[in-house]
Formats: sequence, C-alpha cells, structure tokens
Amino acid sequence: MLRIISLLACPLLPTVLALPTAAEDPDFYTETWQIPRINVHFHTSDTGLPGNPAWPDPPPFNSTIDFDLELPATHASSSLPFKTHCHAEFINGQLPDKLIECAPQPSDREVVKFHVRRYNESRRAEMSFSLDVIGVVDSGDASRAYWGDVSVEGNMYGEETMHMQCVGGAPMTGMTCEM
Repeated sequence: MLRIISLLACPLLPTVLALPTAAEDPDFYTETWQIPRINVHFHTSDTGLPGNPAWPDPPPFNSTIDFDLELPATHASSSLPFKTHCHAEFINGQLPDKLIECAPQPSDREVVKFHVRRYNESRRAEMSFSLDVIGVVDSGDASRAYWGDVSVEGNMYGEETMHMQCVGGAPMTGMTCEM
C-alpha cells in the first residue's frame, strides 16, 4: 500500500504567503491518505508483432493512470475511511497537465483532485511520475486545503520510489504497471 503522508491541512487565506505552523494555528495538521491500488497502461516502443511494425496512426489506445485513494474517516459520513477513484487518459508519453477530479467526492462541499508530473526525466513518463493529491473543503465561511505528493516508479528495484511492477503483454497490448 502506498501512503501519501505529507498531506497538510490549513485554512485557505488568499493573501497569506506562508503556511502557519502548528503552534500558530491549532487547525494546522497532517493526515495520511492511502493509495491501495495503482495501474498504468501505455504503448511500448514497439508493437511486439513479427518484424516490429510501427503502431497504427491513430494508436489503438491512449495511456491511462488509474488508482484508488482512501481518506481518513474524518472525510466520510461513517467511521470507515472514505474511498474514491482517480483516473486519467492521456496521449502516449505526455502526462496530463491539469488537475483531474476523482469520483465520488466525499461531500458536496469537498473536492479531491490529482495532478501527475514527471519524476525522473531520464525515464519514460508513464514509469516515473509524481502524484500530487489535492483536497479542498469549503465550509462556507472558510476553506481548508489538503495537499500531498508521492513519487512512483516502475521496475526500479531497491529504490524507495519503486511502487509498481511493469510487464509487457501480448502483441499490440503495450505495457501494464501495477502495485
């Protein structure tokens, strides 16, 4: 299980440039959000067919990232952790450059989104990335934001960022990485 342990919660104040410390603001704290499952699927450099022909244009599928996220029970209407699902589809080799909403959302006043960015520039984007997870709770008078990130790499044995194992499939199926 992958953990995002640096989720900071603090009031959103548009004119404040520095985050308050716990001593200055009793509402400032950290939470641990879990990622129990992550899958990535993408084209390999070749199709796997005899003679190694190029992939068709347009390609038969886009790259995808798909993961589950568990938030502490404080985000749920029960004593159990709140579970949401996050998914993005993107052009092969080009990580999405926007915030993407997960579903379902914890409530009509809280939204959870994620962003994917490159981690190790010398590796393939789909096999070396950082996940930024952002949550915003709007309580009417004030808002609270949560932010955390975790770096994820595939097939980097012995590295603390190695959270996925990636294997190629049958011809024309690309590569799948799973945690």
